[in-house]
Amino acid sequence: MWRKQLIAILIIFSLALQSFQHYAILAEFYWNRDYIAKNLCENRNKPQMHCNGKCHLKKQLQKEEQQQQNNNRTNTKEPGTLLFCNEVNEYCAADFTLIKNYTFYSKDLLSPFSSSLLRPPCYN
Repeated sequence: MWRKQLIAILIIFSLALQSFQHYAILAEFYWNRDYIAKNLCENRNKPQMHCNGKCHLKKQLQKEEQQQQNNNRTNTKEPGTLLFCNEVNEYCAADFTLIKNYTFYSKDLLSPFSSSLLRPPCYN
């Protein structure tokens, strides 16, 4: 039982991670802000610009956006697979005639219950 729960949690987590990838990039940036500002920033030699790694963050966000656009393009370009095709080659026309004077009479339908089947119980 716990295996099914673990698998379900992992699937939900992986779907949520894909949905919140933008926020994961932001969280990583704020978590490693000092390292990014000192080592990965393009403007690390120009402290008067006060970039502090924002250029690296911008690159990462653009890269992630391009990946999403590429994924969307590849998904929309693929034609759908035709699984089945129902072709109707025959034309069937039934001759329907309207019966105007149709009466259906039955004693059983007119009475709410059948007296032969339903009898009250007898008490002695």
